Amino acid sequence: MKVQENYIFSDKNQANPQDVSDQKTPFIYVTSSSQTQIEEDNNINNKQVQQINKQQDIQPVNTHNLQQESLRQDGRQELPKSIFYYQKIQNKDLIPYPQEDSIEIIQPQNIEMQQLKTSFLTVPQQQKNYETYQQIYTKKSTIASGQPLKVIAEDPRGSISDTNIDKFSIDQYDCREQDLPSARPSSDSYIQRKPKTSVVYGSGFAFHVEDICEVREDSLLFKDKEGQVQKVEITNQLTNDINKVSRYFKKPILLKPVYQNVNIQYAWCLLFLGTLANGIIPSWIQYMPAEKYLRIAWRFFMQFFLMIPFAQYEFRTGDEKVKAKYSISYIMKPENLKKLFLSSFTQSTWFCFTLFCFEWTYVSHAIILGNLVNFYLFLQRVIKKDQIHYIEIFGGIITTMGVTFVLADNIFFDASDLPPSAYHYKMTKFIHRPNWQRVLFGNGSSLFVSFLMSKLAKHQAAAREVFPTHLNTILTFFLNMFNLTLLSYFFSGMDFVKDPSWGWYGLFTEQNFVSFLLMSILLGMGSFVSMFIVSKVFVPLVPQTAQLFEPIISTLALQALGVQILPEGLTCLGYALILPGLFSIILGQYFIQQQNQKKS
Repeated sequence: MKVQENYIFSDKNQANPQDVSDQKTPFIYVTSSSQTQIEEDNNINNKQVQQINKQQDIQPVNTHNLQQESLRQDGRQELPKSIFYYQKIQNKDLIPYPQEDSIEIIQPQNIEMQQLKTSFLTVPQQQKNYETYQQIYTKKSTIASGQPLKVIAEDPRGSISDTNIDKFSIDQYDCREQDLPSARPSSDSYIQRKPKTSVVYGSGFAFHVEDICEVREDSLLFKDKEGQVQKVEITNQLTNDINKVSRYFKKPILLKPVYQNVNIQYAWCLLFLGTLANGIIPSWIQYMPAEKYLRIAWRFFMQFFLMIPFAQYEFRTGDEKVKAKYSISYIMKPENLKKLFLSSFTQSTWFCFTLFCFEWTYVSHAIILGNLVNFYLFLQRVIKKDQIHYIEIFGGIITTMGVTFVLADNIFFDASDLPPSAYHYKMTKFIHRPNWQRVLFGNGSSLFVSFLMSKLAKHQAAAREVFPTHLNTILTFFLNMFNLTLLSYFFSGMDFVKDPSWGWYGLFTEQNFVSFLLMSILLGMGSFVSMFIVSKVFVPLVPQTAQLFEPIISTLALQALGVQILPEGLTCLGYALILPGLFSIILGQYFIQQQNQKKS
C-alpha cells in the first residue's frame, strides 16, 4: 500500500470544517481506490461506527451517484466505491513525516487552490497471504499531529471495518501491490481487477473514471446511471493513430530479441556467408602488396573503428551494470587490463606464428595445422583421464593420420615435380627451402601454435566474462593493432612513413585505404554480425562445424587470387582425414554435454 501524495490545507482562523469549498479549515483528504464494490460488513456494530465518527468529527463525503446507494438493514448508509474523509487537526504546526515511503503532510503556500490533490491508496491485485495483510494493521505509527485519524478501510474479505490510519506502518513494512491480498476473487474480469482512478475537486466531489465511461482500443464509451454502456463514442484521428502505433509495438515479433526473429533459412544463409568471408579474407590479405604483419595491423585498425557503432548500441541499450563497465575507471583496473591484454596476446600470437610459417611452407599447411586446437584439447582430456566419448577416440585417430600425411608431403617434397606455372604465383619462397626447414619451421611452428592456443584459450574466456561482448571486441582489436604494429616495426622493418608497402601511414593511400575499408566492412558485417546471430540461433555444434571448412576455402582462394599454388599428393589426403576427425571430436563433446544436462 503506497501513499503517492498527501496535502493538507489549513487556515488558523477557522476551526469547524463544514464546507470544503468555502471554509479553509484544517482537513486531510484520504482516498481509498479499490477495484470492487465495498460489501456490507455484518460484524461491525452500527453504534460503534456512529460513536467513532462523532468523537473524531469525521464526515464521509458521498462521491458516488447517490441514486445507486441503498439503506442498510441496520440503518446506516451503504458506502460508495471511493470515500473521502476530512478531519480537524488539533496541532496546527504540521511536520512532514521523515520516512521516504511514509505519509507526507505538506502545507501549500497557496491556500486558495480550488482543486485539491489527494493520495491514492491502491488495493492490491492478487489474493495472497491474509496473515501478511494483517501484519500491516498491527504496526504502530502516528501522524505528525499525534492524533490518530479514523478512516473506514477495506479488509481482504471485502467488508468494512473501522481502523486507525496510524496502524499502517509504511516505514516498517514495505507495502507493495503484489504483496497484499485482493478484495475480490481472482476470477473477476480484467476491468474489475485493475486499480481505479479517482478524481477529486475542491468541493469534495469525487468520482471514478471507470464508473462513468469505459475505455476501449479506439473509442470512449459512456455509461448511464445503471452502469450500462451507451452507444455514444468520442473518437478522433489522433486517438486512432496512437492506438495503431501501440498495437504495432505490442506485436510478439517486436517483443523478442533480434536473433529470435530471424528466419531459419536466413540464418543458414548468414552462416554460409560468414564462413565464406572468414575463409576468403586471409587469402585476400596475402594478396595485398604490403608487409605481412603490417597488413594485419591495418586490418585490426579499420575493424576497431567499425566496431564503435556496435559498442555505442550496447552501451545505450544495456543496464546499469553494462554501462558501469564502460567507465574508464573500470577498464583501467589492473586486473581487468591484465585479462584484456592476455586475451589480445593470444590472438596476436596466432597471427605472429601463422604469418611466419607462410615464408617456410604452403599457406594452406600453416592454416590447417594452426587450427588443431580441438585436437590438442582432446589429447589433454585423454592424458587427464577426463570424460570422453568413443566418437572422440575415432576422431583423434584419423586426425593423427591426416597430420602425418601432411608432414610426409613436405618431407618427400621435390621442387622438380612442380609445374612451371607454380613460379608465377606471388608466394614462392617455400619452393627454395630445404625439406627439413619446411617441416621444422613451417609445419612444426603451425603445430606448436595450435598447442599454444589450447593453453591460452582460457584467457579469452576470462576477458569475455569481465567485459561486455562489443566492448571486449573493440578493446581486443585495438590491442591487436598495437601488438602487430610493434611486431612489424621490430622484426620486419616497418616505419612510420607514408610508404604503401613498408610505412604505417601507407594505409591512407588511395589503393590501400579503399581495399582495407571494404575488407573490414565484410569482416564486421558479414563475419562478426552473422556469427553473433548464428551463435544464438543454432546450437554450438553448427557454427563450430562450419569453421572447419574455413581452411579449405582459404586454400581454394589462394589458388584463385594467384597467391600460391595448391598442394598436391598426400596433402589432399591429409585434409580429407583431418576434417572429419575434428568433426568427430566436436560431436563427441556435444554428446557429453547433452548427457550431463540430462543428468543434472
